[in-house]
Amino acid sequence: MHKAIYKKYSKIDDIEWVNILFKSVETQIIEGISFPGFPDENIQIGTVGSSGKQSLIEPKHMYLEIKRISKITNKSIFNKKIFGKTKLLDFACGYGRMIKFFMKDIHPGKLYGSDVRKESIDLCRSLFYSKNSISDKHDSIIFDINNPFPPTKYKKIILILLWLIHYFRIYLKMPI
Repeated sequence: MHKAIYKKYSKIDDIEWVNILFKSVETQIIEGISFPGFPDENIQIGTVGSSGKQSLIEPKHMYLEIKRISKITNKSIFNKKIFGKTKLLDFACGYGRMIKFFMKDIHPGKLYGSDVRKESIDLCRSLFYSKNSISDKHDSIIFDINNPFPPTKYKKIILILLWLIHYFRIYLKMPI
């Protein structure tokens, strides 16, 4: 799935890509390409406080901000020259809503989702069709359970995406 999405959409504009992801809420097949699904509405609401297109608003803003900062710092992790080397880890990936945004930017086999909850990883694997077999590692997003305490098993990830807004807002009752 990731390989097909990357091949088809890696060169399109970020806003156009975001619009395609919002369309994927309604249909998992777009232009003949399968997109990851979404869990049951109750799971989405229980995990992030919203569902469907509404659940993509926060990650959309974060994705566009990461891309904007990357361009203006002139050290773009998305630069075509270093593109193949960039790895991204979505730590605390939940059901994978944030990682979807980077499927057009990061080479297949270099996107990682990690969570401490086995249920989240099982859900991601089912939504993204990731078998995590040896033959699948170069074509898919790798989802894996991680220990909540250091060290992580990921030693050479260039970009770690810590998506903690939900955690801080919901669990720690901190304003963002």
